[in-house]
Amino acid sequence: MAIDLDGTTLRNDATISNETKRVLAEVRAQGHAVMIATGRPYRMSQQFYKELRLDTPIVNFNGAYLHHPTNTRYEGFRQNIALKTAHDVFDFAKTLDLNNIIAEVDESVYIWKNDQSVPQNMREADPRLIHYGAPSQLIQSDPTALMFSANNQQLATIKAQLDSAFAGVIEHRSWGKPYEYLELTKSGLNKAVALRQAASDLGFSMADVIAFGDADNDWEMLAEAGIGVAMGNADAETKRIANEITLSNEEDGIAAFLTANVLNK
Repeated sequence: MAIDLDGTTLRNDATISNETKRVLAEVRAQGHAVMIATGRPYRMSQQFYKELRLDTPIVNFNGAYLHHPTNTRYEGFRQNIALKTAHDVFDFAKTLDLNNIIAEVDESVYIWKNDQSVPQNMREADPRLIHYGAPSQLIQSDPTALMFSANNQQLATIKAQLDSAFAGVIEHRSWGKPYEYLELTKSGLNKAVALRQAASDLGFSMADVIAFGDADNDWEMLAEAGIGVAMGNADAETKRIANEITLSNEEDGIAAFLTANVLNK
């Protein structure tokens, strides 16, 4: 079971319902593996990994980082954007109408503006890991991800501009609500790439995977999984790509689907 976080496992208040926790625990007790596949960095997803008491690899940064929090011998990967490419993107960003720019480098985060566009739990990280100021001037090594914040109606235009300027170099995916961000990673990476390796490492094929998601950063994962499940709150294209549609993240959609199709089978 591969579960996205925002808009999928998490309710709109960024919590996991007791029902979802209960059903995921039951699924694991039956012998199924459950793992997280998210656009978030690990420091913003580790609380949910621990809350669900997982013991599997985790996918962060929309597939750019695959690792195992409890197994230091696990051979995952972390594929970064070349520093020169990052600076080319920063130069390009000067032509865009952005609210904020964020860069993730190793375990540190570099934030242009400390304002309400920054997720609260990002600002609450270890102060030693947070650096404020223009990332273009602060980062000294290859970032794993860059993030652009803009008004939702501008994101489609910005995506098209990025495709034109950085085709074959940069991938971009949208964050789930409530934060309107594009997350940029190295080209060729997505959740399915990392999930494919993780599934193999756990002794599964992608045909064995049930994947849950709600947005464009889940498309490849939903398409390649044996069963791709879109949440009831997902956008129309995500629902089109998925094999199944469940209830929304506010209605325990994951729990409802697993109860009907896994626990009771």
